[in-house]
Amino acid sequence: MQAEISDVLSQVSGLQEKQEKLGDQQQAVAAKIAADTRLIVQRVEDNQAVMSELEQKTEVDQGPMEELSKGKRTFAALVAVVGGFAWFAVNVFGGAN
Repeated sequence: MQAEISDVLSQVSGLQEKQEKLGDQQQAVAAKIAADTRLIVQRVEDNQAVMSELEQKTEVDQGPMEELSKGKRTFAALVAVVGGFAWFAVNVFGGAN
């Protein structure tokens, strides 16, 4: 009986040691994840800063980008449609023999 009790106590001690090791491993993994997350956030912020700087340079070089008015959009669509018809007509009447 005494031997069984000492076996159980040694098993409990072994399990407690394993639990401590697992806790340490869990903390190490959590620290690595936190470090990786901070690195990713830093890279995203750096990329956003670069993009903002490029947008500013583009705006300085080309001037502010204006939104096309409805009339200009309509004109562009009509030109595209007419161009498509012209291309079709050229291919039908003079293109392939």
